[in-house]
Amino acid sequence: MWLGVFALSGRLLYEQMLEVVAGPQALAWDGKDRAGRLVPLGMYLLHIQISGDARQQSLRHIASVVY
Repeated sequence: MWLGVFALSGRLLYEQMLEVVAGPQALAWDGKDRAGRLVPLGMYLLHIQISGDARQQSLRHIASVVY
C-alpha cells in the first residue's frame, strides 16, 4: 500500500510504502513532510494506492490539518 500526501498545488509532501495483508487496514499520517517538519495549517490531498494480485485500487481524500 502506498500513501502520498500532496499540497493542493500538486507538490508531493510525504509518501510511505506499507506492507499489508488481506483484511481491514488503518493508516495514520503525523502531519509532517518528508523532511520531518510539520506542514502548515490547511487542506491536503491524500492519495492511497493498494495493489493486489488481481487488481489495483486507488483512493483520494481531502484532509484538513489543524493544530
